[in-house]
Amino acid sequence: MGGLSSRASTARLQEQFGYAYDKAWNLQNRTNNALVQTFGVNNRNELTNATRSGTLTVAGLASQPGANLDHVAVSGTGLSAGNANVYADGSWARAGATLASGNNSYTATAEDTYGRTAQDSVTVNWRMASAVHCFDTNPTTGAKSREKQIAQHGRARHSVRAVGKPGFSCGAYGATRPTLSRTVVVTALVTWLWAMPLMAATNVTERELIRDLHFRNGFLLLEPKPGKRVVYGEVTDASASAKPTWDLCQWSSRLPLEAVRAERSPDGFLCFTNLAKRVGLGEGGADLSLGVNASVEYAGRARKTPTEPWVHLLVQQEIEQPPALADLAACRFHVEARLTRSKLFRTDDFSPSLHAAQFLIFLTVANRNPASPGYGQYFWFGIPLYDDRARMVPAYQAQDFGDTKMFIYTLASDVFTNQSTHDGQWVTFARELLPLLREGLAAGWQRGFMAGSRDEVDYRLTGIVIGWEVPGVFDVELQLRNLSLRASTAPSARQSE
Repeated sequence: MGGLSSRASTARLQEQFGYAYDKAWNLQNRTNNALVQTFGVNNRNELTNATRSGTLTVAGLASQPGANLDHVAVSGTGLSAGNANVYADGSWARAGATLASGNNSYTATAEDTYGRTAQDSVTVNWRMASAVHCFDTNPTTGAKSREKQIAQHGRARHSVRAVGKPGFSCGAYGATRPTLSRTVVVTALVTWLWAMPLMAATNVTERELIRDLHFRNGFLLLEPKPGKRVVYGEVTDASASAKPTWDLCQWSSRLPLEAVRAERSPDGFLCFTNLAKRVGLGEGGADLSLGVNASVEYAGRARKTPTEPWVHLLVQQEIEQPPALADLAACRFHVEARLTRSKLFRTDDFSPSLHAAQFLIFLTVANRNPASPGYGQYFWFGIPLYDDRARMVPAYQAQDFGDTKMFIYTLASDVFTNQSTHDGQWVTFARELLPLLREGLAAGWQRGFMAGSRDEVDYRLTGIVIGWEVPGVFDVELQLRNLSLRASTAPSARQSE
């Protein structure tokens, strides 16, 4: 028994786990900080009663690191207003909430060092503090009764699944709220679920999957011919402290950027540009600006057929130590986007189905099991930020008719936001992705893709691609800031199911 810390040696309030078992390995009690859950079993190893005592620890995560936060105030059911403990990565926790049977509501308000604030809240329904479980002793019905009991609560020695409030996404330990479109965002107000019934505790660890979130170290330039990754140089900040982790892809471009190391302006702005494209860093509050002048790339001539190559401007990177989909307890995505220009140069043969401008973020989910017949197969998981043809981008599922021929599973933009980048304002796209990633994998299998393996254990989250695909004669530019993809992994989760 004792506290399990997922990050270095920090004793975090929300990570003080404890467990005790009897000689038959039935779980007798478990704790999270001050909250204790106790189980009783009979001589058949059947669950007979369960009680809880102590107080709840309310915890969550802000989108800014702890050094940028002035405080996080938390209040709610059985918890008077007060400040939470804030940790270096922006996670926070406040202990001492006395649970009520029924609805319990909590609100967290984060304020950064500039005085900007954001707020999020959650309501969850807890059952009574104690429960007694009865079993039918009739030999003809007892088996069915025990099957029902196990289905509802799990045997005491096995894990018991979490029950969350409808509309929330259940992570390893609790319910998460969607992110808010603020500078300081309480991205996940997590109440650690230790009332009945519960998922068994595991050593959950959380990490940011994307390296160089603010693009400070520049880019490796790839040759524009599609189909092979060939590096021909770098565009970087002359004072960058590390080598680039991002590729800059200019597929099918006639005018690729030249390699250069440049100095930032006094206000921190850096730009790499030519007649056909523009890549900006640190401009106007943005981390990254990507611009394409397709009027120059196509020289005023529109594409004639769907198979004719089209211009791309993308940044991409592989995820180091890619997490297995089966080991994920949560996968939280966040980015803010602003369209700064989009101009169509209409030709006589203009067709919206052939000539468009799209800005998307794609994650790749790939089979990384070398022993699997489907090793190397993958699908594209798409998050649409802009499409000139629709204020709210519709969902799209089809085979990639570009070079990869893999399955594309793009969600509708209203899955992530109720705003449109067409309005030229900053729009926040945020969502818990894990159930959506699993839906995409299932959709691919249903359509016959990734036929080499239908086992989720073989698939990992392997990469991210961000940027423009411009098959039409458009001059466009879009800015990004506060990109994040945070994965919580629970390696024992698949054994406990």
